[in-house]
Amino acid sequence: MLRSPLWHRRVAWAMGGLVLLWALAYALVPVVLKSQLEKAVSQKLGRQLTVGAVDFRPWSLELTLSDLVIAKAGSLAWGWKTACFPQGRPS
Repeated sequence: MLRSPLWHRRVAWAMGGLVLLWALAYALVPVVLKSQLEKAVSQKLGRQLTVGAVDFRPWSLELTLSDLVIAKAGSLAWGWKTACFPQGRPS
């Protein structure tokens, strides 16, 4: 039976862990962020916040919020169609 060197196995495990972490971030961050953002901002503002969609790309650390709406008194609302927050500082 041939065994690969120890460092090959360690690199394979590290790469597998990184892929798993990326997959979990891609799947869980949008769901958790949307619910927590709506709950926390609505509570702080005293007005309902609705987020249409959250898109998170863990490989580029890009976050996009779509159809962000903050309700006004009397059930009127204003908001943004898309807000994108890329990694780094705005230029």
